[in-house]
Amino acid sequence: MPGIMYHYILFDADGTLFDYERAESEALRGSFERSGIPFQDDYLPRYREINGGFWRRFENKEITLDFLRVERFAAFFRDRGIDLDPAVFSPLYISLLGEGAFLFPGARELLQELHQTLVLAIITNGITEVQKRRIAKAGIGHFFRALIISEEIGISKPDPAYFEHALQVLGVSDRSEALIVGDSLSSDIKGGINSGIDTCWFNPAGHKSNPDIVPTHEIGSFHELRPILDGAGTRSPAKTGLS
Repeated sequence: MPGIMYHYILFDADGTLFDYERAESEALRGSFERSGIPFQDDYLPRYREINGGFWRRFENKEITLDFLRVERFAAFFRDRGIDLDPAVFSPLYISLLGEGAFLFPGARELLQELHQTLVLAIITNGITEVQKRRIAKAGIGHFFRALIISEEIGISKPDPAYFEHALQVLGVSDRSEALIVGDSLSSDIKGGINSGIDTCWFNPAGHKSNPDIVPTHEIGSFHELRPILDGAGTRSPAKTGLS
């Protein structure tokens, strides 16, 4: 792989390597089925709205992950008028979510190729139990030198301290050799920019960009990452100093 720009590739998990939306959908439906409650078509989109709000609050350090685990379901059940105990429902959902090891097309092949010459890591804000089970089930753990989970280290993306920890774990002395690949502008890309690390926005759905959070690179599929790692990609004028 001649002309490599980067030697350390830090991959987000959910929405980047794994098809989180599919896993989420199947886990939510399965949790309702096991709870004896008919699953209605409007449950998934409404849950995603509520859950997304809780994760944004978590990224902003307004709530803890333990609070998020249960209270997102408490809020959802109140909203839909569902008579279930969120403290019982949450561990059932988390267990089923961990079974959803659905890699995006091309992810395994990419990791198989890259790990032979580059140092790879997973960086995630996801729940430890879910992430470790999913990675084990997918059989991709051996591709990574480190699995850095916010719940385990007590720091979450986009906090620059999270990324400083990741660089330290990987032994990165020159951050220009590192690249963050993730689907979240507010978590992966913003955190990377604030940490002075190049970023690659994985955007297969073609979501609208944010002029205040400009990644170094943007790709719509994994095969577009290879030219970047070969030194053929172009850099965007990423903004810095975001709060």
